[in-house]
Amino acid sequence: MSKLINTQKYSTTFFVFILITAWFLSDLGVDPDLFHRLATGKLIDELGFVPSMDPFAFTPKKEIWIDHEWLSGLIFFKTWSLFGEIGIFLLKILLVFLSLLILEKAIRLKNKSTTATFWFIILSIASAFVWRSTVRSQIFTYLFIPTFLLAFVEYSEKKRIFLLSAIPVFICIWANTHGGFVVGLGFLGIFTFVNLLKQKTRATPLTIIFLLAISATFINPYPGFSYWEYIIEAVGMPRPFVAEWNYLNPLSHSAIIPNFVLIIILYGFFKHKTNRDLLSSLLLLASAYFGYKHQRLSPIFLMTAAVYGTKAFEYFILDLKSLFKQINFSGYLSASKFVFSVITCCAAIWILYFSLTAKRFSLNYSDYPVEAVKWLKSNRKSGNVLVTFNHGSYALWELYPNFKVSVDGRYEEVYPESTMHLVMDAFWAEKKVQKKALLKINPDYILISNADKNQFKSLKTIYKGLNFSILENKL
Repeated sequence: MSKLINTQKYSTTFFVFILITAWFLSDLGVDPDLFHRLATGKLIDELGFVPSMDPFAFTPKKEIWIDHEWLSGLIFFKTWSLFGEIGIFLLKILLVFLSLLILEKAIRLKNKSTTATFWFIILSIASAFVWRSTVRSQIFTYLFIPTFLLAFVEYSEKKRIFLLSAIPVFICIWANTHGGFVVGLGFLGIFTFVNLLKQKTRATPLTIIFLLAISATFINPYPGFSYWEYIIEAVGMPRPFVAEWNYLNPLSHSAIIPNFVLIIILYGFFKHKTNRDLLSSLLLLASAYFGYKHQRLSPIFLMTAAVYGTKAFEYFILDLKSLFKQINFSGYLSASKFVFSVITCCAAIWILYFSLTAKRFSLNYSDYPVEAVKWLKSNRKSGNVLVTFNHGSYALWELYPNFKVSVDGRYEEVYPESTMHLVMDAFWAEKKVQKKALLKINPDYILISNADKNQFKSLKTIYKGLNFSILENKL
């Protein structure tokens, strides 16, 4: 560990980490996924086992509830129950720091040039949006992706197999914390395949490691192949209600950095023949494909490019210097270092100011029906609550076990597509379809934003707050 955490060699990580932490403190909004993770973790903690039947929803559900993120939910709940909201935040920044540290180590091991530092800064900051809101299960994916990349580089560059041999253990943890483990298996498969071609033998430690990694995914709370049946279905299913699963539009502002990185890599590939080895080509191609196919996966492309695309970036900078000889690049380099240092100092001051002046650390719940849910808990004993996808997880966390919800963020884990469409129809379909859906769901209460309240003019309002209302269903 002392070799990993070298404050002089890896000081860039500390600077980037300070910048990102300051950004996190400026936006303490809670991601809705956190609430159903906490509720699941609490349920597992109380029961002493992982349940296979969902107790939270009253609408039509899948026969078996396969929660592929049960372990992250348990970790989050234990952290929450022991240390509160600040514990959740500290857990996030700890895992972010480790992710950045491991990523920079992989970059430096693969690339010796000083250009790697700037490449790391650009891509690590560009990837930071995946960690922005509180903490989500995907934080484990963005810890293990750099770890796998480091393991690959250590084996390729130094012939070290220790970290690579630990991959089956990592996969076992990863497969129970987040579905992103399939990316890790894919990367490991590519790495194993390429090395088998090089070594021209089947009897290698890599084959054993790969087979053990696949076997490790079967260490889960579910019988037989049921876990993998769910994973295969979840990986291929469309998620029209979840924006982050949409493709990354190359013309959108979100694609600026991925486009820049892709152009750099293609420039190096065609102009300087970089990344023409089979391993880096396949890893970059696979990560770019999925990064553009799903917005939420674009940081995997950026992290992969951070390790395997530095040479292309270095040639790009050298060609710029050659093309614009009259420009003093050394001066710009010094100026950029100074600006980066000043911004980092300001970020550090902001973190210190926040720490000293904040009377109590508190996450931002302004997007959630806090008062409406509190009123329902205090004024009604039990019931079924029709609630939207984005607010279902919060309602579930606060209202269980006396109340059940119509839908929440556990989407593919619990609800068939028919239920998702049924709930959507109950809120926003044209009048006849809406009435039919409402009759089929038959909730006791409807939790809705005031902006959408006119959809239910015939129902009695029993609570009206600043942003949310509760209606009583007596159709």
